[in-house]
Order: sequence, then C-alpha cells, then structure tokens
Amino acid sequence: MGYKVLEVYEIYHFKHRGKIFDTYVDTFMKLKQESSGIPARCLDSEGEIDKEKLSLYIEEYFEHEGVRLDPDKMSYNPGQRTVMKALLNSIWGKLAQNEDTTVVSFVDTMDELLEMVNNRTIKVTSLDFISNNVARTTHRKGCSLTPLQNRNVIVASFVTAYACLELYKYLEILGKNVLYYDTDSVIYFAGDDDDCLERGEYLGDMTDELYEKDVKGKKWIEQFCAAGQKHIRIEQTNILE
Repeated sequence: MGYKVLEVYEIYHFKHRGKIFDTYVDTFMKLKQESSGIPARCLDSEGEIDKEKLSLYIEEYFEHEGVRLDPDKMSYNPGQRTVMKALLNSIWGKLAQNEDTTVVSFVDTMDELLEMVNNRTIKVTSLDFISNNVARTTHRKGCSLTPLQNRNVIVASFVTAYACLELYKYLEILGKNVLYYDTDSVIYFAGDDDDCLERGEYLGDMTDELYEKDVKGKKWIEQFCAAGQKHIRIEQTNILE
C-alpha cells in the first residue's frame, strides 16, 4: 500500500488465540448461504435441480468452509439473506460501538436542573426550555465513562482494516471503471460479462447482488446516480439469455 509507520505510541500484546468467532460466523454464514437458494450451477438445462450436482456442491462447500448446508432448507429468501448478511457484518462494529451516546432528559423542577448542570460526572451539551415549566437537556457521560467488558476496539479495527485491504484489491483491478464502493461492495462499469469480477459462493468471495432467482437472464444497472456515501440510486434492466 505504500504506507510508512513514522511513530509508535502504544503497543498491546495479545496471547495467540484461534477460532474466537468461528461458531458465530459459521452459524450465520450457513443461514445466509441457504437463503441464497440453489446455485445456478446445480441446475440442469431445464432449470430443474440436479441432485448429483447439488450434492457435489454441498460437499465442496463443507470441505472449503467447514459448514454443512441442508439441501431441504436451501430456498431463495432475500429478506432472511439480508438479515444474515447484516449479522455477519455488524459484529465487528459492535465491538467498537461508541458508549458515550447522547442522553435526552426532561426536567420540570429548578432543583433537578441545577443538580444536572452541577454534576461533574456528566457533560450537559444542550439546554432548551420547551415550555414555562419543562426543560429538555442532552448530556454525555464524559470522564465518568467505564468501557464495557464486551468491547474491543483493537479487534474491530484490525478486522475492518483487513476488509479495506480486500476491497482495495478489487479497486486496483477495476481502476477508473469504479463508480462507487462501500465497506464490502463495489459498483463499476463493465462492457460485458467478461469484464465482471470473478464471483463465488464462499466466505470472502464477491457475489452478484443484482441476481434474482425468479428472474430469467441477467440483470444489469442501466443508470446510476450517487449523492454521497450510502445515498445511491440505480435503474436496472433485465437481459434475457
């Protein structure tokens, strides 16, 4: 990447431990993959499930990920898939969640208001009188904040840092064809299917988020507009094969 470490302020040493999150990841990865439905490569020319190909896929997935998929539960469910994906991604942010959130309070006595303003363990950030007898206040915990035991900024930052490096690998490949990217996704210009990034079914592989099981052919983005991060609009078109 070309970065140089110029100065080190602190060093934290952790004893080596493996498979800290394996049960969590395997649980929701299994549900996400099953709700993605039957892969196209497990269907015959008529669009029907080829049991032999499906069985082979399940074995390959188990050998690669250590997760045994249930063929009876493999049904396309976009809602469940979205929830499972969110659970897989959100755990890392939870480890570094800001604990000093703003607290809103309503006080209706002068004694209560003075007690809050003079309380040195909190920091009052706003004070508004919404009526003659009621005041709305917001405050933070400030210096009195005690970190929770289930927080680990170091783990959260390392996981997201490695995710950024993985994303950057694809950005280098696409170059000027990149239109937009986020934590784990990228929208880019492609002349045809040969220009698309390699996709797969395993953890860490890119997937086609436009693909729908009940739509024949392929879906492409015809128009794209972005007003900023997470503020995008796309118009899709379906190309029959």
